[in-house]
Amino acid sequence: MIGLDAGGPPDGRENLCEIGRYRRVSRANEHGLVILSMGISYWLMPLEEGEYGLFVEARQEEAVREQLSKYERESRYWPPAQDILPKGDHSLYSLAVYGLLLIALYVISTPDLLARGRLSAELVMNGEWWRVFTALTLHADWGHLVGNVAGGCLFAVLLSRYLGYGMAWLAILLAGGAGNLVNAWFYSTQGHLAIGASTAVFAALGLLGGVRLLRQYRLTGWRWPRQLSAPLIAGAVLLAFLGTGDERTDVMGHLWGFAAGVVLGGLVAWRGWDEVSRRWPQFPAAVTTLLLIGLAWLAAHVSGPG
Repeated sequence: MIGLDAGGPPDGRENLCEIGRYRRVSRANEHGLVILSMGISYWLMPLEEGEYGLFVEARQEEAVREQLSKYERESRYWPPAQDILPKGDHSLYSLAVYGLLLIALYVISTPDLLARGRLSAELVMNGEWWRVFTALTLHADWGHLVGNVAGGCLFAVLLSRYLGYGMAWLAILLAGGAGNLVNAWFYSTQGHLAIGASTAVFAALGLLGGVRLLRQYRLTGWRWPRQLSAPLIAGAVLLAFLGTGDERTDVMGHLWGFAAGVVLGGLVAWRGWDEVSRRWPQFPAAVTTLLLIGLAWLAAHVSGPG
């Protein structure tokens, strides 16, 4: 018998109500401390098969069950699990390939190349799917190029901590392409044209926020709004600070890229693929990214300029 009273159960065991059964005495006593904090006595008795029963007076049952239920809800994610990430290989080679690819295409770009690869909302809606990817590799000037190379490398390094470098680049390309596709649909009747990797850069930022948001949910649940909202707030601030500019800036492209990244990143983390992807070989994913870009440019070459 354990409780506030020194004696046994009041009027015998028949006036007690069983609150729970436990295989570990420590767990039973944990709930017992909650009951004691209410100023109520409890009794811990051995049962069959090595279990222990926790009892209170029948008249206290409803209040005790309500308090134990509240305790379970509040302590479900306590102490908070630590989000420990492996150091991993961020592969400087992949960053070099990304930078060299964009620089090479800028150096060899011609009006014909731009016409074949740029994002044309009308042509994309007419089936020229490759433009959502080829447009990500083209740039208008050196300033445009350098900014996207730096931003892409930064966010890819951060994202690779969660997905590995190969899966990170593949996710960035897919989310950037999805952002361009939605942008083309949004401007489908306005003859919109666009080039630049910035949609993919903001897709990487969205991926980072989406993955971090859902990872935090897996660790702590929705009970920690500041921890959960921080990734998206940071992403939105960066989007507002970096994603708007002069009249040539494709603001909607940045917005759709960010949104596509958040959705894809959230899906990846929600399904637990971020944990799995770090154990996969990263090189095949990186090669797949390059092959998809190559396939898109091959389709652009075969189709001719728009």
